[in-house]
Order: sequence, then C-alpha cells, then structure tokens
Amino acid sequence: MTKRDEAAEATKQLLIETADRLFGQHGFENLSVEDITAASGVAKGTFYHHFKSKSDIIPAIIQSHLADFNLTVPVEEDATAIDGIGLYLEQFVELLLNFNVRRARQWIQYIVEPSNQQKWLDDWLSMKKFLTTLIKDQKLAESTPIDQLAKQLMTEIYGVMVSWCISPDDVSPKVVITDFNKNQLPYILETYLQSNS
Repeated sequence: MTKRDEAAEATKQLLIETADRLFGQHGFENLSVEDITAASGVAKGTFYHHFKSKSDIIPAIIQSHLADFNLTVPVEEDATAIDGIGLYLEQFVELLLNFNVRRARQWIQYIVEPSNQQKWLDDWLSMKKFLTTLIKDQKLAESTPIDQLAKQLMTEIYGVMVSWCISPDDVSPKVVITDFNKNQLPYILETYLQSNS
C-alpha cells in the first residue's frame, strides 16, 4: 500500500468514526454530509470519494463495530452445543447493545431495505460456519439442518433487536436471549444433540 493509499484509508476511517460518533449523539436523520465533513475537517468532495451518500456510510460503521468481534466462539471441550450456541447468541446481542438503541434503530432501517441484505447474509453465514464447527467437534449430529437452524437462530436475534428498538424500556435483549437459551434452545436442538455432548 502506498503512502497515498494509507492516507486515503486513514481519511475514510476518520469519516467513519466521526459519522458514528455524530449519529450516536444526534441521530442519522438529523445530520448532513456537511456536518460529518466539517467535524472531520475534510472537504465534502472527500466524503463522496469514499461514499456515494450518507446512507452508504452505515455499512462501514456497522463493520467497524464488528471488526473486533469474531463470532467464532470457542466452545470448551466439555461444553454442550446448547452452551456454545447460547454463548454465541449472548455475545452477538452484547455486540449489538454496544450500538445503543438509537444506532440500532438506524441499523435496522438500513438492513430492512431490500438492496441491503448483505448484513443478514453475513450473519447467517457466520452462524452456519459456527454450527458446522459444532458438527465437526461432534457436539451436533451430522444430520443437523444447519441452513434452517442458522436462519431460525438469526431470526431470533434480529427479532429481539427489533423488539428492543420498538420498546427499549420494556425489552431487555440480554434477558430475552438468556430466557431463550434456557427455555427454548434445548427443545430446538434436542433432536440434533450428540449423545456424548
């Protein structure tokens, strides 16, 4: 990477961090590209060099939050598939809670657009990869329908997040996921658990 490329990447990161901070403080709808560039100390054209529109910076913000979080949850040798999946769901929810409810609402507005399905696909594929690891580690049976199970589990997480965004005073994502892990997950998985897990 050349010095020019490094400088361009640093400017892009500055725009992402500034937009993230400002969106968290003021909300997406209350900010303009000019607000972001002024707070970043760059020209408006610089913003459009990296992003087509204000909306196009949202995936970069989401990715910046996910960059430090690898959803390959290590499962202890003596842990069950229920333990591993439960931990995965809890850590996923914890990550999303770090967005705060205002950012989570913006995230939801972004991902429900039909043209923005990549986040859902990435999360679903990450869950599939995790379930495949549990099969490889003989914690889930080889007959486990990982496509279907991954969709069901991601739908649970997305549903919790939407519910929290609608009613943050009444819905605690941590409590809901903990209850799900305790009361529903064992029944969803019972057919697919290996006898030695």
